[in-house]
Amino acid sequence: MVLKSNLKNQFLVVTGKNKAMFEDINKSNVIIKERINMAEELKIYDLVFSRSGATSLLELIKSQVEIVLIPSPYVKNNHQYKNALFYYQKGIVDLIEEKDFSSKEIENKIVNLKRKNDTHIDINPIDLIITEVENESI
Repeated sequence: MVLKSNLKNQFLVVTGKNKAMFEDINKSNVIIKERINMAEELKIYDLVFSRSGATSLLELIKSQVEIVLIPSPYVKNNHQYKNALFYYQKGIVDLIEEKDFSSKEIENKIVNLKRKNDTHIDINPIDLIITEVENESI
């Protein structure tokens, strides 16, 4: 996640239960947290790189932050990729498959930040899904 700031980029790494893996990072512009309150804390970020589990994805979309999804290829039925693809095809998120994920891709996404927050339409992801399901059943 990249903090909104005119200063140099600041990053938040939300680790979940893997916080110990990141304890060696000692940089003033990197904040490491095990968990965050997404509804409150996402308001201060410009860009989020995230997996694409359904619940987290809904919270991210509601936050109107710029989102780059890296779906986990190791989940049952590839559901994270399907979640990410659904919103990518609607132009709501960006998508990088894990096999293509690299520091160069991260840099490109940060440099080319579109700042959707300035022009983002208020999207209710649940309404979007309902509409899509209703249209498919016709």
